[in-house]
Amino acid sequence: MKLAGIPECNNENLQHIALLAAKKIGVDLSDCYIDWVTRVGPRVQRGTTITENDTTFPRPIVMRLLRRNKRDQLIKASKSRRNVTSSDLDVPGKSYKVFYNERLTKENRMLFRKNKN
Repeated sequence: MKLAGIPECNNENLQHIALLAAKKIGVDLSDCYIDWVTRVGPRVQRGTTITENDTTFPRPIVMRLLRRNKRDQLIKASKSRRNVTSSDLDVPGKSYKVFYNERLTKENRMLFRKNKN
């Protein structure tokens, strides 16, 4: 499961952020349903200057759930509640829309995009 749109900050508790994001879209998720949570992708260098017009998006949070039905609930609820932003989660930083998606391989993601059109 991939959670995109949450700004990165030092000493963040990703498990807490994942639980809070699930609660905001109306899914009752607890620690016992989550196997692990981490961020993926290359980190933005500290010395890099990011302008206001830059399209740099925060690294996504990836979590492994222990129950498939919870994953299905998250996807279904996120499709009906698309107005949740990172500022709703009280996460410091620029406000982004929060998205839940299935984590796909690069090949499957390209195939999905191709067939979506």
